[in-house]
Amino acid sequence: MLLAWADEGARHLVFGPDHLLFLLAIVLCAGSARWLALAVLLFSIGHLAAMGAALSFGLPGHAAIEIGIGLSIVWAGWRAMNPAGGRELRTGAGVLGFGLVHGWAFGSELGRLVLGVDGLLWPLLSFGVGLDVAQIIWCGLWYVGLKYGGRLVPPLQKPENAAKLRRATAIVVVLGGAAFAVAAVTRVVS
Repeated sequence: MLLAWADEGARHLVFGPDHLLFLLAIVLCAGSARWLALAVLLFSIGHLAAMGAALSFGLPGHAAIEIGIGLSIVWAGWRAMNPAGGRELRTGAGVLGFGLVHGWAFGSELGRLVLGVDGLLWPLLSFGVGLDVAQIIWCGLWYVGLKYGGRLVPPLQKPENAAKLRRATAIVVVLGGAAFAVAAVTRVVS
């Protein structure tokens, strides 16, 4: 049963475009692999803490939270566009805070999955392990690709072309976050 929860955590990442986009923004702002690993861990801690609170206290999911997630992705992508930007994403408190917002939204959805399960601790921790493993793989692949991909792709060996790729990737993050926020607003309006 715990493996099923770990699998569900990994699926949450793989099938959660909001989660993937925000993590991509973190990768774009990463100064080092060590910082990236710490940021992913802090994001997970915030995400799991908010999910646990939403489950324990029955906090409802709210469209405003979904809109906030979309806007947080837009902001993170915007900050990642500027090489000097993204400092907020390089602080533990910033990443932890974003994890709290993203986790609250999913907590109410997870509540439907754990309905009838005795105790929330082990399902939540197993979910977190699956999520973390998937996040580390995802972020590691992106980090290695962005950092060392230029050695394999001749046009990216030029620093200006590598910078253009990073900026284009950040623009994709911004547009994806905007689409997520617009979809959330549409659900509120309809």
